[in-house]
Amino acid sequence: MVRINLLAQPEKKKRAGLPSGISAPRISVPSGSSLPVLGGVLMVVLLSGAVFLWVRQNGRVGELEERIDVARQDSTRYSRAITKIREIETTRSAVVARIEAIQSVDQGRFRVAHLLEELSRTLPPDTWLTSVVRKEEGGEGRLEITGVTYSNLTLTQFMTGLEASPYLEGVGLIGSNRSVVDGVDVTSFALVARHSQPATR
Repeated sequence: MVRINLLAQPEKKKRAGLPSGISAPRISVPSGSSLPVLGGVLMVVLLSGAVFLWVRQNGRVGELEERIDVARQDSTRYSRAITKIREIETTRSAVVARIEAIQSVDQGRFRVAHLLEELSRTLPPDTWLTSVVRKEEGGEGRLEITGVTYSNLTLTQFMTGLEASPYLEGVGLIGSNRSVVDGVDVTSFALVARHSQPATR
């Protein structure tokens, strides 16, 4: 008996390699279509995807540029605020320096007034001061006092009163001499004393 194999050799090999009950998939092409049409459809899909990505990227770029503009505006505003704060600090420093200068002048003014008050309080009768010079030496106040009196006893009384003052110390006699003024015998004297920082009254 003669047997005829109607299957082609390649297809027979494919079927031989597949498990029983599973058939090989087939790609069906619609009738009347051609490869150029499929290529055109694929090109349209790719172009659509590219346009979508381009629009999306442009949207993100626009959003980032907007954020950058906001950040620049904030930076400009903060920069102006920092400049204004620095100007205020400079003005404040100048005001503080002026206040300290005024306080220093006031302190010196009250110091001199207080020292003059102490000299006037301890000055004996028949004694006149011709000059009072205040100097600063090594951070210490120094007074040089010159005047005229009638006797050495009065001069001693004056020096004792100055030494008793809580604001004066180290009272010493630089020199004294007898002279005649308008026909009257007088004693000219020069004293020196140290003074502390007196309290403001």
